[in-house]
Amino acid sequence: MKQLYFFPILLFAIAMCGCLLPDIADEYSIKCDIQTINNGAGIRVVNNNSWMWKETILEANGTYSLKVGTIREGAIRIITHRDFTDDQGKRYDPVTQNLNTLSIVCKSPDGKVRSIRVKL
Repeated sequence: MKQLYFFPILLFAIAMCGCLLPDIADEYSIKCDIQTINNGAGIRVVNNNSWMWKETILEANGTYSLKVGTIREGAIRIITHRDFTDDQGKRYDPVTQNLNTLSIVCKSPDGKVRSIRVKL
């Protein structure tokens, strides 16, 4: 009979200490500023984190990608749309396509892969 009381008390204790709640304020969540520049010919990406993005890949519309390597904290990277390519090497064409989303995928200092998807 004592075992029946132990389990609900254990669940309550775990919930109260925050072990079951997601970490909303993750210190390694990506913070960025993305702007379209030159009448849509390119984008300006700013790393607003206090840590550098390593092995960074930018993805346009989920189809086109660009490996940009490391972006230091506070750094600004200017990218033209034509720098993005798909899996077959076809370049993104801003004349015939709209840039709707930009994703940033990178490694954080804790070694985990982090990502954010921004609607433009």
